[in-house]
Amino acid sequence: MHVVEARCGTADLLREPLVVSDQNTQPIELTLSYSTATLRVEVPSEGRSLPAHILILPVDPAGAIRVEPTDLNGKSSGLQLPPGTYNVWAFDHLPLYFREARVLARYSARAKVVALAPDQKVEVPVAITTPEDSDE
Repeated sequence: MHVVEARCGTADLLREPLVVSDQNTQPIELTLSYSTATLRVEVPSEGRSLPAHILILPVDPAGAIRVEPTDLNGKSSGLQLPPGTYNVWAFDHLPLYFREARVLARYSARAKVVALAPDQKVEVPVAITTPEDSDE
């Protein structure tokens, strides 16, 4: 189950912050859904062992980064995700401070953009990226 819509008055809480004050008496309204999509990521390895870390960043609606390992052959298990648009990376090791937007911005050109619809099953190849040593 995932949140499809979150509102407080006219504020879309999936895209803008909630400002709390003693004047705010409007309820928070959530719309939930059980439909998910399945994403499988494969890191092309040309026949050699290539485990990787898959970073999945929800773009629309925005959300928290998810990190998933691949197996030794560079394949992820079927990841259940809410429908939406995601940036997906495969790293041989995680960049330092990868949860910070400024760090991921360095790798934006390497992201694979994936759009997932409800009940869709998608398998995408994602090229491996080696982080810069100066990600501090």
